[in-house]
Amino acid sequence: MLKNIFLTIKSQFGNKPALTILEVMISIFLLVTVMTAILTLSLQSVRSQDSSRQELIARGLAQEGIELIRNVRDSNFLNNRTWNQDIAPGQYRIDYLSFAPTAITSWSEANLQIMGSGLQQGFYLHNSSEANSIFSRVVTITSLGANSELINCEVRWTYRDKNNKYSEQTILYDWK
Repeated sequence: MLKNIFLTIKSQFGNKPALTILEVMISIFLLVTVMTAILTLSLQSVRSQDSSRQELIARGLAQEGIELIRNVRDSNFLNNRTWNQDIAPGQYRIDYLSFAPTAITSWSEANLQIMGSGLQQGFYLHNSSEANSIFSRVVTITSLGANSELINCEVRWTYRDKNNKYSEQTILYDWK
């Protein structure tokens, strides 16, 4: 019976050479290597995209902090107040709902929360009922004389156990 099965298999394939185990192993190795490379590149691409997204958010938050301080100065002009009222040298937190800088003594007071619902959905604010985001923002104001102040806005965040920071600076003048 075994002889009949062997003859049937031999007649179906004729004298064509079959794949050896070595050839099969090499094919599997090449397939696994290519698949590993593709998955590694995909994973790296996702990580890079997430890191770029966070840096973009940090840049936006830093620019927003500077613009909010600039808005305080401009509001002072419009309301006939001293140009640097409410923006004395020091460290502050500020968001677009309060429009007034709040003095802080440590970075723990500068945590931002991202709003998940309502009119402020997607905005970063201080002291909301939402959980802390990964971002903190501090605006540092330094006097450069009677008619100018250096505004430095620094944003810090932690991603994959790595501390990151981004800062922007500008100088505000008493231009009126």
